[in-house]
Amino acid sequence: NALRETDMLARLGGDEFGLLLTNLSAADSDLPDFFSRIVDALHAPFDLEVEEGEGLSITGSLGLTLCPPEEPLPEVLLSHADLALYRGKERGKDRWFLFESQMSDSLEDQHRIHREFEQALSRREIVLHYQPQVGLEDGTILGVEALARWNHPEKGLLFPDSFIDIVEKTPLVMRLGRLVLELAQEQKRQWHEAGLDLRISVNVGALHFLSGSFGQDIEDLLRTHFPGGDFPGGLVIEITERELFRDLSLAQKVAEFCHERGILLSLDDFGTGQASLTALQKLPVREIKIDRGFVQRIHQGEKDRAIVASLLATGQMMKIDVVAEGVETQEDGSSLISMGCRWAQGFGIARPMPPSDLPGWIRGWSPPWGSAAKG
Repeated sequence: NALRETDMLARLGGDEFGLLLTNLSAADSDLPDFFSRIVDALHAPFDLEVEEGEGLSITGSLGLTLCPPEEPLPEVLLSHADLALYRGKERGKDRWFLFESQMSDSLEDQHRIHREFEQALSRREIVLHYQPQVGLEDGTILGVEALARWNHPEKGLLFPDSFIDIVEKTPLVMRLGRLVLELAQEQKRQWHEAGLDLRISVNVGALHFLSGSFGQDIEDLLRTHFPGGDFPGGLVIEITERELFRDLSLAQKVAEFCHERGILLSLDDFGTGQASLTALQKLPVREIKIDRGFVQRIHQGEKDRAIVASLLATGQMMKIDVVAEGVETQEDGSSLISMGCRWAQGFGIARPMPPSDLPGWIRGWSPPWGSAAKG
């Protein structure tokens, strides 16, 4: 009811929709009220006809741009609206944000990074560093998490925060996902030949996981490295919990596909989404990872400690491994041990490292908080 008969609404993909609004101009005095009505309309509970009196409320943000007469290219308009959307989200959800011309410089930077990263994938400039996941009490090595780095020919080694926000919104994230899976499996084989068998966790973007190509990518990976069908396991797919709910039905099918082939599913940043228990109920999850934000606040108050304790209890009752992220100090490790947490990773254990450094690190590793935790 917030839209007019002349307006057009279309789904762009996932949880994003496009609106084509006609006969509007920046000079219209009622423009702010019009956009605010659209945002407010999303707040009204949607009746899912599950139980009488129950409804689902959602939040929404709008990124807007006006069509200039000299440059009415659809792809330019969509880019401007998308940039306004994410700029608006940085300032808080449930609001609208209008594209401004000074954002173009930022947009150009994004396009440059996109072009360079596309070349980086073709040149295989992406390398993996590995962060160990260990047993807090006995130091057992659970496995490693593979983390992508961009070995830029001019800028050196770049961390994901310099490119991932741009890449994950485009099909490049699927190319990156395929390359990371391939590199991780190649490394696993090299370690195996050297007598080191390690489980490897790989982060997969929602755009890739929920694409029609992910299953085929997994099949191709297994066929290439295990042509006899003797896949020994040891591959974990990590996906952020909240991303699964872009299409839960499809996520269930993909997760079952992986499960049938011996590939484990791990929910990253567990507890930060709005439907954590639903994910555990509907998906063959074998591991949950407690977000570093919760771990780093367990010393600040009883509420934060209680949240971590409840997540640990959930994992224990459902017989799901729980890995605490962001363990940085001896106090973190000791506190988690006292709460019954078995597995962890973080800078206090080891920073991500090149694969050549890992065997030496394993030989010298021992828990720094062992005696303190047992005392």
